[in-house]
Parts: sequence; C-alpha cells; structure tokens
Amino acid sequence: MEEKIKVTQIIKDLIERSWDAIKQRRVLEFPFVSKSGNVGSREIKPYMVYINDKKEIKVVGLPRPLWDCLINKRHPGQYLLEKIDLNQMKVLSKTFIDPGVPKNIVVSTKKVKIICRFFYNNQVFQEAASNWLKIEGLDLI
Repeated sequence: MEEKIKVTQIIKDLIERSWDAIKQRRVLEFPFVSKSGNVGSREIKPYMVYINDKKEIKVVGLPRPLWDCLINKRHPGQYLLEKIDLNQMKVLSKTFIDPGVPKNIVVSTKKVKIICRFFYNNQVFQEAASNWLKIEGLDLI
C-alpha cells in the first residue's frame, strides 16, 4: 500500500494552488515574512512542493529579482506553506517556459519527498509523477 500523509485542509489548499501554478507554468505571488522578519511580496516561478525530514512542506521557486541573473547565480527560494496566507496567494496570468534553474535541480531530488513538481515537455507526466508523495484527500495526478 502506498504511503499517504495527512495534512490540514489549508495546507491541502495551498498545495493545490501551488500545483495549479506549476502545471500551468504561471507565476505565484504571496506576501511572506522571512526568517529575519522582513515582510514583502514574493513573485516566484514555482517548480516544486516537497516535504522534508522535519515534516515541513515547502513550495520552491525562483524569485523575481533573480529571473534575469546568470543561471549559476540563481538561487531558488523555499517557502514554508504554513507561513503563507491562502487568501493572499495568487496564481498570476504571467507565464514561464521553464523554472529558470538547472534541470537537475528539478528532477534529481534525493533529500526530500516530492509532492508535486514541474515537468518538462520531453517528460511523460505519469512517469514524472510516479514517485510523488501522496496526500490524503488530495489527488494531484
């Protein structure tokens, strides 16, 4: 039997909204408070939602200030879903072709369990999604 994890309804909704943005290749916008306490709006090219060993669920994406940097200078942001207000998280109409980070960062993830991620045009979706962690009460595939 495949493993399914339980999360709150709000986290399910945040995962689902993040997945909608990822699969439609649309920019996500949300207010966010950083570890240092800075509050600001984030626009990201989202490419993954994962859970780590600490059971933290995060959305990962390239923040707007780095979109035009050299690819080796781009460092994706990782945002705890529990710190994001669902009512203020928006899937924007702005689209993107790729997430703006090296492909191996997106497809070769061994330290975390992927809940959903960006898939490339040359990938078969079912194959890309076959190892995703399942969330109880949420069907992303």
